[in-house]
Amino acid sequence: MNNKEQYVDLETAKRLKKLGFRWVCHRYYNAQYDMVRSVSDTFEMDFNDDEHMKRLHMDGAYSIPTLQMANQWLRETHKLHVDVDPSEGDWNPCVIELEDWSSVSGGITDAMDTYEEAYNVGINDACRYIEENELIKNL
Repeated sequence: MNNKEQYVDLETAKRLKKLGFRWVCHRYYNAQYDMVRSVSDTFEMDFNDDEHMKRLHMDGAYSIPTLQMANQWLRETHKLHVDVDPSEGDWNPCVIELEDWSSVSGGITDAMDTYEEAYNVGINDACRYIEENELIKNL
């Protein structure tokens, strides 16, 4: 059994930052050096705070939250929840709008091999849904 925390991938981290994710994390992506870095459990920082990161000479940083942290942020901030359902040995992500409990998953047709992969794809899909709705609001 793998007890290690699972984190969102870089693409999802970038989308979360674009949508306003500003929670403190222990892991971040440093674009200057094209690498993922971790900090100790006693050190927490909002790596998505561009002004603060510039002062530290760390331009282009992205916070990389755990899958659970990203899902909690989506629930609390955007009233969306990502669920992962098993299906004959595969895993299927589902994005649920909590106001009316409707599924808003869009375009996810392939089942994933692992729960964590499906969870990350679901979080990324929730970000896509938010981005599309923001575009519609601004028309």
